[in-house]
This record gives sequence, structure tokens and C-alpha cells, in this order.
Amino acid sequence: MLNLLGTLIDQFERKEYPTRHFEPRETLAWLLEENGMKPADLAQVMGGRSRVSDVLSGRRGIGKEQAKRLGERFRVSAELFL
Repeated sequence: MLNLLGTLIDQFERKEYPTRHFEPRETLAWLLEENGMKPADLAQVMGGRSRVSDVLSGRRGIGKEQAKRLGERFRVSAELFL
């Protein structure tokens, strides 16, 4: 009975509250806002202000090394940025 209840709750949550995949730049923008930071605060982590601007505007992606440094900076998995 308990397994059935767990399965039904899982199905309900998946239907009513679907998870959304966020783009790496959306995740970065959200983390900046949540931490009260400005894009310029990441210039050293990402290799300059222009790189931060390019990433946030979608003109450039986040590289593996940048993702690693961002993960360390925000204490999250680097996977969020890849």
C-alpha cells in the first residue's frame, strides 16, 4: 500500500510540477541575482568583463574550465553550467 501511495504521489508531482531545464546562462544570471552580485564581480573568474557579458547575452557559451571555476565560486556542481 505504501509503495502504491509513493508511486501515485510521484506521478502527480511529475504531472503538476514538471521540472524545467535551464540554460547555463539562465542559471548564471539567477545565481548572480540571488547572491546580490553584478556581472563585473565574475570578471576574474571568467576571464574578463566582456566574457561575462558575452555569456549572459548568449553570444558565447561557458567552457569546461569556466564551469569548474563558477561551480567553485557558487559552491554548486559545474554541471549546471555545461
